[in-house]
Amino acid sequence: MTAFEGSQIPDSDFAFDNGEADPRVRLAIAAYAKNPSRTTTRALISTLSASRLLVPVMSTVDSTEGGVEKDSHMSAVEYIGTDGRKAYLAFTGLDSLAAWDPQARPIPRSAHIVAQSVIMTSGIQALIIDMAGPIAFAIEKEELAEMSILGEQTQLIRSVLDDVCEMLVSIVGVVESARYRLEPNDIVITLDVLSTPADGQIEEIREKIMGFEGYASVIGPNLTFEIVDVS
Repeated sequence: MTAFEGSQIPDSDFAFDNGEADPRVRLAIAAYAKNPSRTTTRALISTLSASRLLVPVMSTVDSTEGGVEKDSHMSAVEYIGTDGRKAYLAFTGLDSLAAWDPQARPIPRSAHIVAQSVIMTSGIQALIIDMAGPIAFAIEKEELAEMSILGEQTQLIRSVLDDVCEMLVSIVGVVESARYRLEPNDIVITLDVLSTPADGQIEEIREKIMGFEGYASVIGPNLTFEIVDVS
């Protein structure tokens, strides 16, 4: 691939992103590179779908006046191969972006949104991730479609869990704060408590959560709690 062009991309979703690569994404990429298979491909797509990517952008001049730039916009970088095929570029972290171009300006975007951009943009055939390493690879549109769907599902789960954590904090005198993390086969909610929950209270909380219309179908059965005494 030999040349670069631009295509418009929306604003960032991550105002406070520090640019570090998610180690889970890097491990999934390494596992796929070592043993490309259906299992490692699905694991990689699943991990990527819930992650953040850095999209390099450049300034594109829209109009000039008297030889001076008047209007411009930021555009995503397109990579054009010697065969004429086009791909978007994205990077897992600032280190891999800098290895490709130290002057590139990164925009953090949800990976499933980047996948949707590739799918919806005419003439773009693939997404190339970490072009200059540590491990470069391309994702074609079929896998990008799967990544988009999985990402939407994860976004829905996160929205529901935000509501759940807000509800848990409303249990005055018991829960000081609540937060969650998504693991490959589990959802873990950590409760910072002011007093030790009574016997059966955690199960009552679980039943209350699952009793809300639609919550059980989104969260599923794999919900566990971690209790941290902050009193």
